[in-house]
Amino acid sequence: MEFLMSVTTHGRAVIAACMAAEQPFRVTRVAVGSGKLPDGAALADVHELYHYVADGAVGDRRHEGERLLFDVQYSNRNHPEVPTFYLNEFLIYAQDPETGENTDFLYANLGDYAQPVPAYQQGLPESVYEYPVDIVLSSELSVSIQTSSGLVTYSELIRLLDDSGIGTSIH
Repeated sequence: MEFLMSVTTHGRAVIAACMAAEQPFRVTRVAVGSGKLPDGAALADVHELYHYVADGAVGDRRHEGERLLFDVQYSNRNHPEVPTFYLNEFLIYAQDPETGENTDFLYANLGDYAQPVPAYQQGLPESVYEYPVDIVLSSELSVSIQTSSGLVTYSELIRLLDDSGIGTSIH
């Protein structure tokens, strides 16, 4: 399996809430783990690590136009109590502007590219792992619905949107 990453459904809700409340988007925490993604799992629906190991850090935050860029970092020196493990997943958390709570924002799984992380040993160099994250805000996604010519009722439109999986918040 390849390296996979996706903003979660909770993460999309946080972005929308930040925009509606005119609040800044705040990445608050990173957690790393050694869990494997089950076959057929939808990345956007993963809201906790499959096997939590330790907290990581966010570094080198910046933006370039419509892109938010930062690095997810893990250093074994910051966690001398953690034994050797395979870093295979991470979860980024953001602050929900409505509740003030941390909520999952983005889940990533390294698939077949899990990284062995040795336990920290004093006198040996620390092991530092960095994973760049690049989130692009784009208006290039478009949805088009075609119906037969004529009028469509409000109820038919709502049913069409719901049946298509697009959904609507105008009920």
